Amino acid sequence: MDFLGSPDVMAVVLPHLIFVVLPALVTIMVLAVERSVHRDFLLSLSSKKKDGSVSRSKKYASQDNSVNRSSEPKGRWIRTLFLEVSLAIFWKHFNNCEALMKAYEMNPIIHFSLYSLTVPMLLVYSSWITWKNMNTTST
Repeated sequence: MDFLGSPDVMAVVLPHLIFVVLPALVTIMVLAVERSVHRDFLLSLSSKKKDGSVSRSKKYASQDNSVNRSSEPKGRWIRTLFLEVSLAIFWKHFNNCEALMKAYEMNPIIHFSLYSLTVPMLLVYSSWITWKNMNTTST
């Protein structure tokens, strides 16, 4: 009966890695990239250069801002889409935790807190960081 624990790896861990951890990592990376793209867009609106040199007058900079504002992505729809994807990941993750609770009669906080809290906390943290940076750098 040494092989009794083998199906657990295939039935619990692999689906969790494929359907929860991998999409969560991709979602976190997309949120980080979207935040940096939005920040670069806001810097281009404010006419600030990364090297610190200002070669144009304020008159031309204000004209460029009015042109750039029309090309602004409305509502940051990519961020909204991936926040909805993170809600789907939450749902799948908590369904996995519920199945483990029923199958093994365990408490998710006491017995497998690393499994039950890591992915949701990472998703909440990345969503909060991108939201916080959006509000501090917006014009």
